[in-house]
Amino acid sequence: MKPKLMVDRVQKDIFSNNENTHFAFMLKVPKSGFVPERNFGFLFSDSDIYSLSWEGNLDFKKIDFVLNESFLSRVAYSLKEIITDLEWVKNSTVTRSIDVISIDQGKRSHHKFDIFKTKQKKECEILLSQRRKVAFVRQDIIIHSDRNNFHYAITAVNKNCSGYNNTFPEVGILFPIEHSFNLLDFKWLMNLHKYKSAFDGNIDTGGSIAEISKCIKKLKTHTVKKEDTEIKENSLTKEPVQKFKKIIS
Repeated sequence: MKPKLMVDRVQKDIFSNNENTHFAFMLKVPKSGFVPERNFGFLFSDSDIYSLSWEGNLDFKKIDFVLNESFLSRVAYSLKEIITDLEWVKNSTVTRSIDVISIDQGKRSHHKFDIFKTKQKKECEILLSQRRKVAFVRQDIIIHSDRNNFHYAITAVNKNCSGYNNTFPEVGILFPIEHSFNLLDFKWLMNLHKYKSAFDGNIDTGGSIAEISKCIKKLKTHTVKKEDTEIKENSLTKEPVQKFKKIIS
């Protein structure tokens, strides 16, 4: 029988105003046969979002594809499921930004780019192509309206950056609390995991997704009113993913 992820609560802080509840869970793969126990990653929550982070194997030669194709597809699939009102889509605005920390001859610099501005997008592409100088990348996509905001993000640390002394190549993804973690998310995560080859076929995928989902359900209970997290039946869930991808790209 394949093992599923184990979940350990590692932190809980409730702020004095009682509006924000923070949780952190450690995700582990238990020892099974000849496979040793390994840390799988972490699950965090902060008010209306949750995030997963793990030790990654992201090749920064592919960072452009990950940011502009792979991650955008995850966001589009999510929006397809959680947006229930076409008028909301029409009346919303989208911001998309990329933050880059670069190191050049020992000097660390922070760059922020608005990807919807052509000049800044081109400057970002040029910087990201200088892979040995890029230490850290974060892309944020926020869909705004007068009723609600949906925030998505991806972060990646480049262990091969010259002069960067952090040998832990962390990758992370952030979802709005309304997003239900699913099989596509899990496969996406696994493809960018350092221990993909060790975990592939050796862990209970369905059981692991259920464990993560159980934690997220607890987060929803503490951070979002029930009526805000319900997904209603509507025609938008049947719209092609490309329609939602156009919203954010």
